[in-house]
Amino acid sequence: MGAAGRPDSLGAFGWGSAYYSKYWVDPREKLVAVFLTQLIPAGNLDVQDTFRYLVYQTIVK
Repeated sequence: MGAAGRPDSLGAFGWGSAYYSKYWVDPREKLVAVFLTQLIPAGNLDVQDTFRYLVYQTIVK
């Protein structure tokens, strides 16, 4: 778990758009994830965070 309370590794980075799309890269896990949508306003949705947690849960070490 990272310092921000998310499952990212140290050095992970990304970008989020105004229309609720997002991508992030986690070099330590050799991971690139893309979440695309066209939604405005997004309100209180937590779909991006849910997607992030599900992606990290698939990593087998």
